[in-house]
Amino acid sequence: MLYCDGIFRLKLNPDTGLRGENYADSGDGTDKTLSTDDPYYGKKIANSNGEGPYIQMIADRNSSTGYYYYLWTSVGNLQYYGGYNMRVVRAENPEGPYYDTKGNEAAKDLQKYALGLRVMDNYKFSFMDTAFVSQGGNSAVDDGNGRTFIQFHARTSDSDNFTFHTHQTFMNEDGWLVTAPFEYNGETIAESYNVEDVAGDYEFIYHRTSFAKTTVSNMDYIESERLTLHADGTVSGAYSGTWKLDGHHLTIQINDEIYKGVVLEQYEQTEEREKVLVFTAVGSDNRAIWGSRMHKSDADAVSYDAAKLFATGKVSKDFVLDSDGLFGSKITWASNDPAITVEGSTAKVNCGNTEKIVTLTATIAKGSSSTVKNFEVQVQKAELTVAPVVREGHIDLPASFDNHAVSWSSSDAGVIAADGTVTQPESGYRAVVLTAEYNGTKEDFKVLVLPKGFGEAVYEEDYSGMVNDAAIAGAWTSVDKQNCLYVESDETHDSFIKFAGGNTGSSQGAKTLFGISDKVGETYAVTFDTALEAGTRETTEFALIGTDVRYKGDDTNAGLESGYIFKLSAASNSDNWAVNDSEGTFRIPYGWVHVTALVNQSSGKAAVIIEDKENLYYSGEVSINGKGVPEGLYLRWGCTQSLVSVDNVKVF
Repeated sequence: MLYCDGIFRLKLNPDTGLRGENYADSGDGTDKTLSTDDPYYGKKIANSNGEGPYIQMIADRNSSTGYYYYLWTSVGNLQYYGGYNMRVVRAENPEGPYYDTKGNEAAKDLQKYALGLRVMDNYKFSFMDTAFVSQGGNSAVDDGNGRTFIQFHARTSDSDNFTFHTHQTFMNEDGWLVTAPFEYNGETIAESYNVEDVAGDYEFIYHRTSFAKTTVSNMDYIESERLTLHADGTVSGAYSGTWKLDGHHLTIQINDEIYKGVVLEQYEQTEEREKVLVFTAVGSDNRAIWGSRMHKSDADAVSYDAAKLFATGKVSKDFVLDSDGLFGSKITWASNDPAITVEGSTAKVNCGNTEKIVTLTATIAKGSSSTVKNFEVQVQKAELTVAPVVREGHIDLPASFDNHAVSWSSSDAGVIAADGTVTQPESGYRAVVLTAEYNGTKEDFKVLVLPKGFGEAVYEEDYSGMVNDAAIAGAWTSVDKQNCLYVESDETHDSFIKFAGGNTGSSQGAKTLFGISDKVGETYAVTFDTALEAGTRETTEFALIGTDVRYKGDDTNAGLESGYIFKLSAASNSDNWAVNDSEGTFRIPYGWVHVTALVNQSSGKAAVIIEDKENLYYSGEVSINGKGVPEGLYLRWGCTQSLVSVDNVKVF
């Protein structure tokens, strides 16, 4: 195996154990890369994504050669927060070509999340105190009696210590190996099972293909959901679809994807070691699914579902209430005050002139068992509000508040009229102050009016082409932590840059340069997606920097001194972020947000908007520190456990 070029297969001399016959050079190498067929290293069978390669040969009638060769690898980062995971591809000949269930060839330049059947995700069943994470480093064996196994190490979500696991594997109808959900405990698979016996409720694990390095405080794993296989062949619960049984072979169709596998009985990984029906299957989307038959009594189901139930503590708008528990409990809600009314699974919030504490009562019931749980919710005082950002032709201006009529005036009626009519500028943005008068009170609201459009982008980067370390280094650079810049993926971003340095004694910096300072005018816009988590020891910074940027002590690891257009900074262990070192802060929860910066160099101002699909976290004008000519993005990783992710960068 070569990290730089991939995984190569080399023939050995059976008599001497030394190098066997050489391959003829295929001639497609360069001065920096090996040829696909190399006289010294051998034949390339997979790219450089994985480590610890292991090939397992299993006889199967689906293969034209009578055998499948399964190439197992591990990818990701080995720490328990590192997203380490096992991948498998297969071939009909030991020399390949090897393919995954999607039909991707293993030797092609594909990103780590995009290649190979992911054997298992970081996961947690209800009976587990902690999740199993970072599985990998596996070998694959058979016992000589037709049974096959994988043996691997794993960690838990609360410890970096290794545990060692052995799981049985089975061949599905298409000749792909599927992995049993629980550790091997002597179980055997029956030739066939009855539909009536298999039908029922299952704890369902829907393994993902994507993975990401996370932090200890935001461990990345999936928890089980309820999935019901009905005797009539339908599927309901977390997903809807169909299923069918043929002997011990199971087919489930959900999310427009067909998953094929097996059903068997296994000993659950609990102290009681009860024997339960389980299923395991894989689809042509490189995803695996697991199910474990639910068997709690009604009383135990109610107790578990009640323990997992919660309601938010402080509210000012409507919110959703849980109506079903994992184990099938039905949850109904009641309120003791009209400040919150319950309509089905929605809590309707009615803010008044004062704050109120409302008690929400949940009744959790299943069969003949039930229990009650109370939650105190603080309903905030009503406030007169106006949308701080306007994108379209009208803004709602309340006509009354606190039982008094409201009259409105505007600092720029040509942009926002007193009746709320908005005339968007052709370019740039406008900051308009709207004044509300009621009951002898005046309140001012600053509203940013965005332009009709940003025009053509002069710079775009979505990181979809980052297939190796050299490509990453061409986009983002760090003096001391280049190896901590990764390309990863999640459910909403096909690929993105993540800077995750782990644990070190000091903060580190990284930056990306646009190279378009001569292509922007006096006014321009920069947009991007980011996910920010502050470090645990020192200040974390993230900024749009100018060409006149200066670092403290000329050290990119020390943070920004000047020359930034806007800067976000957070103290250690905080999710409160300040803009350009202002005294006021705002909260950005860890997760993806969209940032828009509209810059006017001549005025020395920039409008900054930070939002996601549901929330506006920040909207305001900031004073540019420096000339305001854009150079790129900069981050200072806050020493320990900080995470910064970036995607979809555009400059207009």
